[in-house]
Amino acid sequence: MAKDRKRTTSSSSGPSSLPESNPEDKPFTPRTLDRTVIALPLLEKMRNAQPDDQFDIIIDVNLEYSGGRKKARYDLWDWIDALPGVRPSHPDKVDNNPGQPSGTGKVQEIDASKSEYSQQYLFGRLSAANIKALVQRAEQARQANPTPDGKPGKSALYRIWQDDEVSAFTNISGSTVKADAARNSFGTSGKNILWAVVDTGIDKTHPHFQKYKNLELSDPLSHRDFTRGGATDLAASACIDKKGHGTHVAGIIAGEYRAHCGNGPAPGRGWYRCQRNGDRHPVDVRHGAAMQAAQPQGAG
Repeated sequence: MAKDRKRTTSSSSGPSSLPESNPEDKPFTPRTLDRTVIALPLLEKMRNAQPDDQFDIIIDVNLEYSGGRKKARYDLWDWIDALPGVRPSHPDKVDNNPGQPSGTGKVQEIDASKSEYSQQYLFGRLSAANIKALVQRAEQARQANPTPDGKPGKSALYRIWQDDEVSAFTNISGSTVKADAARNSFGTSGKNILWAVVDTGIDKTHPHFQKYKNLELSDPLSHRDFTRGGATDLAASACIDKKGHGTHVAGIIAGEYRAHCGNGPAPGRGWYRCQRNGDRHPVDVRHGAAMQAAQPQGAG
């Protein structure tokens, strides 16, 4: 992974000079992975947007920044808070209990509640103009801090992605995750395993959980909603599943036999820790943040 990060960071939001990497030229091969700081799908949308149009974004910090990842994250957050129209949210510089929770409404800011669970990414919302301004600010800092041989230093900013919406897909699952093979081959039951379900939540009113009471947790275990900014009722909202996918996944893990449905790998077993990462939001990065939060509690 560290080797993969040893790539040149573009000094602007425009296309790089890599072969076939400029969308304006032909042939153009997007899979050559244009090395713009702003990821191509977001960059294309910004080109057709007004300066005040806002985008939900994920900021990937540069591991090779002088001072390391922690310093890169700190500086980027500080620069973002200084952009026009942005509500400051840096945990070291603002009140921990602001009047309006972080991550609420159409406000330009870094969502402190979500970002605290990931050391690699910052989650937030910025206008097209401020996204470009952030890229320029990072480049200015890079030029102002050259390496001993006189070359520009490493940027704190590695990549800005759009926090895209995705749709859940629910279909045959037990055989997909080889649950049937695990039971038949190894006699696995999943007993005494803590499962962290990082998905759209779990419906605590489902008859299965009413019967087995395996959503009832004791300290230090807790449920967590990663889609909301404040600390209020996060455990309760994690046990609400409007889409049904998280409840379905929990059923894959520990559903018991009913009619033709079959059992999960741990039927009727285990304790669940709900971690809601959105109804229509990306699973990849938020999943990683949620899993990072789950590990200290021993969840699998």
